[in-house]
Amino acid sequence: MKFSNAISWSLVASTAFGGSDSSTPTPASNYPVIRNVDEPKTGLSYKEEQFCLDNFLRKLEITGVTIDDKLVPLVNQNLDYIWSPRQKSGLPEIRFKPVLVVNIIGGELSTEPSFETKSSQSYVDYWFKVYSEYRKPLTDGLIHFGLDNGLVDHFKYFNEQRDKIWQHHQACLKQQILNYSPTNEEKFMHELSSLVHLLDHVKSVSKYSGGIFIIQMTSLASIKNKIGADSTTYKHAVDSLEETLASLNVYFDILVIESPNIKPQNHLQKKSQMISAASTSAFKYASKQACEVATDKCSAHGECKQNKDQWRCVCEPSFNKTTSKTTTWVGYDCGKKDVSVPANLFLWTTIALVLSLIGGIKLLASVGSDPLPGVLDAATLPTKKTI
Repeated sequence: MKFSNAISWSLVASTAFGGSDSSTPTPASNYPVIRNVDEPKTGLSYKEEQFCLDNFLRKLEITGVTIDDKLVPLVNQNLDYIWSPRQKSGLPEIRFKPVLVVNIIGGELSTEPSFETKSSQSYVDYWFKVYSEYRKPLTDGLIHFGLDNGLVDHFKYFNEQRDKIWQHHQACLKQQILNYSPTNEEKFMHELSSLVHLLDHVKSVSKYSGGIFIIQMTSLASIKNKIGADSTTYKHAVDSLEETLASLNVYFDILVIESPNIKPQNHLQKKSQMISAASTSAFKYASKQACEVATDKCSAHGECKQNKDQWRCVCEPSFNKTTSKTTTWVGYDCGKKDVSVPANLFLWTTIALVLSLIGGIKLLASVGSDPLPGVLDAATLPTKKTI
């Protein structure tokens, strides 16, 4: 069957659908999920699997391509998703969205896969390698192929900003996920923050079209191996990733490729430098600009100054003319008030008062039990008890 004939009705439906004023998401707006397994139920050949993936990444010409009938539903599903409206009410519909491929190695989402393949992981590995050789990765694990659109500048100081990105995102997730239990897994913090930072960039750009993004995620496997897939923390990590993908789905055509049975050891080597860099980013910086970006110019309570080959915030006290009080600031970004002086004053004053009270009570008790001196005892009036 000719590919052009196979999708003719889908194109007509999607064109009419796209021209409608409705902005309510439909079931087709859910991003497709492909699971990489040893024995897929779909029974697709290697070439057919490559055809489906190339179709999503728009790497083929539609005219004159012959496909098997069993591929028509998969292709139509892909077209329905790409052309379905996913904008929120009041936002203009974005056409020709950039593609985001989320490759989860050693883990999986709670969503059931759209279909199964046996070659999708090798496919993503190949393109990840090709794009990495062509262009420097935006972060460890996230690469991009296409127009720059200010991406490089946006991600230039990502390692320095990551802690703040993560903290702000966690505050939002606590409002969205019931009894949210955050994880302290460094790789997951890095990978999810990469996606959040990418979302912030796309939101800030008025017109964004084209381009392919690929992110390889191994952190879910790391969390699962440490505390188990049934743990609340692991489930909340999956929920937080799905929440982030739902937000990205408005601006990207997303394809999730899961490889739950593949051990991520071969993909972990590139993460070692990321962990060491992230652990020191909050305290030491290579340049003044990096220090100012990471600390928001020391929270306006200090100045980035050089110490040997590194830069860090030097905090300065601030004076409030209204209250006539001076506030001292501390922390790597000078964002916390220094309460050590009043806290110490309160602590030691309280201890002194307690000790004085205990000493006074003991003194009164000892004085009351001692016999009076002879002079005072002779002057004491006799009572019935003493007669």
